[in-house]
Amino acid sequence: MRLTLWALLAVLLSYGNALAGNLKVVGFVRNGQTGEPIPFANVAVKGTTLGTRTDMQGRFVLANRQNRDTITVTAVGFKPYELLLAAAGQAPLEVTLAEERYTLGEVVIRPSENPAHPIVRNAIRLRQRNNPERIERYGCTTYTKLAVFFDTPPKADSARAKVPAKPQLPIFFSEKVANNTVDRAAGLQRAEVVAKQQSGLGILDDLQVDGYATAMSTEVSFYQNKIDLFGKLFPNPIGDNAFAYYKYRLTDSTEVGDRMVYTIEFTPKHKKDLAFRGTMQVEGLGWSLSRIETELPREANINFLNAFEVKYDYQRVADSLTFFRQNSLRAKLYYRKAEAGSRATTLSVSKTTVYSNIRLGAAADTAPRRPAASLAQLRPATLSREEQRMSSAIDSLNQLWWMRAADKISTAALTGYIPVGKFDLGPYPEYVRHNKVEGLRLTFAARTGEAFHPRYSVAGKVGYGFKDEGWKYGGGFTYKPPLEHRTLLGVEADRDMTTIGSNGNLRFIRENTNAPEDDNLITALTARRPNDRLSMRHSYAAFAEHELRRGIVARLRVEHQRVESGRYIPFFQQGAPVSEIVGTAVSVEGRFSFDEKTVDKFIRRYYLGSRYPIVNTALTAGQYSVLGSRRGYLKAHLTLKHHLAVGLGKLEYVLEGGALLGSVPFPLLEVLRGNETYGLTRYRFNTINNLQLASDRFASLFAEYHLNGRFVNRIPLIRALNLREVLSAKVMIGGLSDKHRRVMDFPAVLSGVSEPLVEVGGGFENILRFFRIEGVYRLSPHRLQQAPRFCVKARFQVEF
Repeated sequence: MRLTLWALLAVLLSYGNALAGNLKVVGFVRNGQTGEPIPFANVAVKGTTLGTRTDMQGRFVLANRQNRDTITVTAVGFKPYELLLAAAGQAPLEVTLAEERYTLGEVVIRPSENPAHPIVRNAIRLRQRNNPERIERYGCTTYTKLAVFFDTPPKADSARAKVPAKPQLPIFFSEKVANNTVDRAAGLQRAEVVAKQQSGLGILDDLQVDGYATAMSTEVSFYQNKIDLFGKLFPNPIGDNAFAYYKYRLTDSTEVGDRMVYTIEFTPKHKKDLAFRGTMQVEGLGWSLSRIETELPREANINFLNAFEVKYDYQRVADSLTFFRQNSLRAKLYYRKAEAGSRATTLSVSKTTVYSNIRLGAAADTAPRRPAASLAQLRPATLSREEQRMSSAIDSLNQLWWMRAADKISTAALTGYIPVGKFDLGPYPEYVRHNKVEGLRLTFAARTGEAFHPRYSVAGKVGYGFKDEGWKYGGGFTYKPPLEHRTLLGVEADRDMTTIGSNGNLRFIRENTNAPEDDNLITALTARRPNDRLSMRHSYAAFAEHELRRGIVARLRVEHQRVESGRYIPFFQQGAPVSEIVGTAVSVEGRFSFDEKTVDKFIRRYYLGSRYPIVNTALTAGQYSVLGSRRGYLKAHLTLKHHLAVGLGKLEYVLEGGALLGSVPFPLLEVLRGNETYGLTRYRFNTINNLQLASDRFASLFAEYHLNGRFVNRIPLIRALNLREVLSAKVMIGGLSDKHRRVMDFPAVLSGVSEPLVEVGGGFENILRFFRIEGVYRLSPHRLQQAPRFCVKARFQVEF
């Protein structure tokens, strides 16, 4: 509604100007005493927010003005001046300002201010007003082109050529034209694909990506305070703290149409900072960006990224609003940045988006009607010769045996399954395991793949433990019906060893992993103490999942399970042995996110994150039987994960909370997640064991603060190591009622939460680009049986 009023107001003003006559006012502002020009004087139309500034020669331009307008001219150190345009005439205005004299007790002489700084400050001050994301309702047409390829070294026989050819090995190429509609008040972002084509090597050919099709799907937003890119935070050249990171230089001021445009260069103050260098053009009327070109300095403390360039062009819509015109992104990646030269094979990514047919307010829903056209007719520019051959080259490469082998490896890395014909072997992390109960455990697991049928999958596994001499097995069926919104239906059965007290809540945090219990490679390969807190679990379940709308997913799960008494953790009730716990539970879950990007592969969805909080909720109603006695219970659980810029770095945090109504045996309590390995875990407590603390009501916080080398980058010699500081804190408060002990005796290793559990840690990440080492200290409680209070742990991680 507000945009409609703006548009109506613009029409009325243009009609009034047509009757009254428009003026283009050109003038000069000079010092009345010396006659010298006064740069950066404020020239404004009285009673409005319209105005401009004088350039270095004291010149200003005001367009579309009327005789009845009054302009005011102000400058620091001079008296204000007002002039009615009716008395101005047609000649350029000559405005002279009288000096403002003050009587001062002491005068301090300082160097003159950098002329770029006032312009940058105005751009920062009006950043939110000029942000295209503030437009509440609009529509537009976008053309998006994405190319991914290897730049390979030139051949030996091409070295004699004046311009050696550098062949490209294409990996992925896509084009898409879409009509977009965004209504922020209604929470609507809709993209109607008009034409598209996509070609990719192997797994990339059929990935379904959501969240990149809408008009606001920009990787970089120069109207945000901080720019979140590759999981790192970059200071914005027009962000709130920009002067702490950048140096500026005014290089040009040019009259473009009815406004002045200032060109400013910016460079990082410190080489190792994650800050850009480049140029930006700022309009003198409204102080919005008209163009910005940036690149990441080679010295920046970021891995694998050998080159990174971003260009954005903006345009004015409805006179006072800023919108995108075209943006492009180019990146080159290589394992060792120092070696990425002319003889290195680098991975290159190029993306360009062009915006057209912009519609505001009520016109947002009226997409342009055009006769059926091919993609070649709709694209705004002709493809280059290399782009034209990419699709056919990709099709040819997909037929090569070594490319099919590479596809299987990449598919296994992403999905956890190795495709073999119409079947997928996996998840392969389950194939070999070792614990105190089973000893060496070998498992074979597989499922029918997408080549067997794209809509359903049948999975199964069989395993054998050489110590307990027991067989474990399971299977399941998952169906994805052809509905508009993603839906999954399935059943599964399982007979396998499980950690007692494992509640599965970790899957709400680590949603993309195939085995959410294993936090990283080091935890999977090491053990501080042998895992003996296992028991046999028989389960049968049916589940359904439905995406109600983008960002809202509902799940329903019905499960019947039987948990047997463990060999090392036996079950007792008032001293009498309990052979098993039998129970049935119904869970209703919801997942809520906004503006999140996702990737679908076969029956699996992978979440690529959002700058907004992501919330998971679960409500479980259940009934269990112990020694023939049946009782019911109710559980509620909530998880919120988010990240944001705080001060010098990036804060990532997860909030969890839960409550249980009723009395239950201890395996159904909220058992705190412990860590019994030498690996550092992010969402477990590193200084407690499994099955050591339990609660029936709790709230917890897992937080990490990544400083990205903010301090060590300024220390000579050490900064060459590209280390990055990291701090962590984990807090859990809760309680446990004694009524649960009457249902089943607690094992000697388990106790209730009686005081807050607090862990703090600090260390360095990006060690040799792959490792993080952190010292962890438990502040409270002081003593826990067989659990260290301080430890040093390592984590294998691959990050930019």
